[in-house]
Amino acid sequence: MVSGVDGGEGLGQGIESSEPDQEPPAARLPGERHQEQEDQKRVAGVEGGDRGVGVVVDVMEDGEIGEGRGGVADTRDGDGVPGLRGGPRRSGGEDREDDRRAEREREHAGREPIEERPPLQPEDERERVGHDRVDARDVEDERVVPTPAAVPEVVLEDVRRDVPAEEELLGVQLRRVVGDGSQAVREPSALRIEDDEGHEGHEVAQVDARTAEEGRRHQQDEEHALRRQRQAEDGHRGGESDREPSKRQERRLPFDLSYRWTPVVAASAVALSFAMRVPFWAAPLTTDEGGYAEVARRWKRGETLYGTAWVDRPQGLMIVFRSLLHVGFGSPHALRAAAAAAAGLVTLTTLAVAVRVAGRIVGYSAAALMATFGASPYLESFTLSGELLSALPAVLSLLAFTQYMRGRGRHWLVLAGLLTGSALMVKQSAFDAGLAVLGYLVLTERRRVLPSLGLFVAGIAVPIAAAVLSASSSGAWFSAVVAYRWRGDSIVTGSPMYRLALFGDSFPAAAYALALLAFLAALGWRRAPLLPRLWLVAGVVGVVGGGNFHYHYYLQLVPPLCVLGGVGVARLVQTRGRVAVGLAAALAVATVAVTAPLWFASPSAQARSIWPHDPHLVHDRAVARYVEAHTKPDDKIFVVWGAASIYYLSKRQPALRYMWLRNIQSLPGALNEARYLLAERVPKLVVLAQKPAKVDKSGVTAHILQTEYERAATIEGVPIYRPRSAG
Repeated sequence: MVSGVDGGEGLGQGIESSEPDQEPPAARLPGERHQEQEDQKRVAGVEGGDRGVGVVVDVMEDGEIGEGRGGVADTRDGDGVPGLRGGPRRSGGEDREDDRRAEREREHAGREPIEERPPLQPEDERERVGHDRVDARDVEDERVVPTPAAVPEVVLEDVRRDVPAEEELLGVQLRRVVGDGSQAVREPSALRIEDDEGHEGHEVAQVDARTAEEGRRHQQDEEHALRRQRQAEDGHRGGESDREPSKRQERRLPFDLSYRWTPVVAASAVALSFAMRVPFWAAPLTTDEGGYAEVARRWKRGETLYGTAWVDRPQGLMIVFRSLLHVGFGSPHALRAAAAAAAGLVTLTTLAVAVRVAGRIVGYSAAALMATFGASPYLESFTLSGELLSALPAVLSLLAFTQYMRGRGRHWLVLAGLLTGSALMVKQSAFDAGLAVLGYLVLTERRRVLPSLGLFVAGIAVPIAAAVLSASSSGAWFSAVVAYRWRGDSIVTGSPMYRLALFGDSFPAAAYALALLAFLAALGWRRAPLLPRLWLVAGVVGVVGGGNFHYHYYLQLVPPLCVLGGVGVARLVQTRGRVAVGLAAALAVATVAVTAPLWFASPSAQARSIWPHDPHLVHDRAVARYVEAHTKPDDKIFVVWGAASIYYLSKRQPALRYMWLRNIQSLPGALNEARYLLAERVPKLVVLAQKPAKVDKSGVTAHILQTEYERAATIEGVPIYRPRSAG
């Protein structure tokens, strides 16, 4: 009987047969079923004598089954086979009787090859399926492929080692150690079968070549065995959970322990981010905060959004302010508390994204940077701005996209698109995360990118379509939200020198806030994953696209800079370069030195330091108190040209629906409408927050004020006019 090489029944019959013209039956390996053509080739090799095959046979000696060694000779001559008692051509009765007894013993034993090996346990038996393949999912976190358990070799002659079947049975397939580095976010931590097959056989010597057909059969059998192995593991999983943790649960234990500090870090970062903004709650409301709150209040009272209640922002931002007013969060302190809460949520989501794309240490560092240097007051980080509110859905979209990268679930890609569209409906420039996702898909999926792009863009379109359909006039919505930003107030409008001057005015504040973050991001740029690098580039496009370079525009750069800065911190810890560490420490000290005094300054001093080009903010609250005291609730006022917070603080409606200076400068007909209202004495009071010549260089507005109005008061240097009496 052949042990571990060929089916005992098939080869035994070939040896016993005494008729040379009888076609031998098909030979089989244990558990395999070869095709008839391959079997005929093997038998022909035995009959032709050109492939000597060493075998181990069971013979009867003194009534006991023993082992004999020999070779199968050419069956065409009449000689017996050396080492066998009774070859295929012998007619000895005793030898034939021994052969019959051996045959009966084999039939009684279930016709299985006899080989000596220790009994396998059920778990080991499952591990042996698939020719001792190593399942990479069972590799421990130390990334070392464990050596398979030693199994006694089947007793075979050296002369048989050129048989492909032997190599197939005994060969142990080695695996190349594949690391799941922090940058390979889109690949799961456990290697898949196709990952192993891509590198199998690279570390072992070349074995005898097989035919392509036999290789395909072996691959199919191997995949079938692997499927059966996984099914068997799934079947026993329930029982294992009742008795002891499964191997997969044991593997997750070190991972969970290494992340046990994540909740503590997250809570600390959120609390610190909130606390860093508390000293600025008493600072004056900005023009944007007061203007958005006034539009939301008028919208709540029944005025038409983008009609009499005009604003150049999408409904998402107005919904946030209207919701805060609805729950009683309308005071300046309440608005600042809402801004601090939003900043804490952005910090938390940035931590999650950084951990997903670059690892735990980078995530912790990014959260620390977000909560401290990312909360710089020079970027108006304590105000309830559109950039801060839109950052939350934008970062959440990246978090959903990391889920898609890991699990390849299409629904995560759709969710990422929905969140990106929601961010756009808060602030038009909040396309940074979406643009990063688009770039990542194009660069990584390439030819397969069209279905993914279609799903992502479809998700983006849903919130935008909802905003258009919910507007009272789609034309008015498009004119305010899209056309105005494109034609009237963007980087493509105005002279390049004017835009460059605006950038120069904002550069000192941006340098105070972002110098350390930019330096750390530059250190970690080359080692950073692709996604945060694309995110930062898209953020720069969003800031430049706005064109006005307001301080709060730079808030869009803070989350990606903090993620890249976290990579830079990890590099500093690893390399410990003295020059880089010294520069980072110097920038950190300088940033704290210019920022810390503002924590203890008065609200007026804070306003003068943070908004040196908007001195009216210091006096807006006092002016609003005077206006409220000298007008009726239904009276309308006009602020020349832009201090929208006075409307909100005084609780008086604007005579002109455009409440921002840039609106009157950019919108066609806005200045003529302002002149007409002044000439008709519509406003009961006119507040000169800026000089008339700042917008109307022709002098027409100044002439109307001189002839039709008289000065009523001067509040902290701000002139206030009222219509002249009839007499």
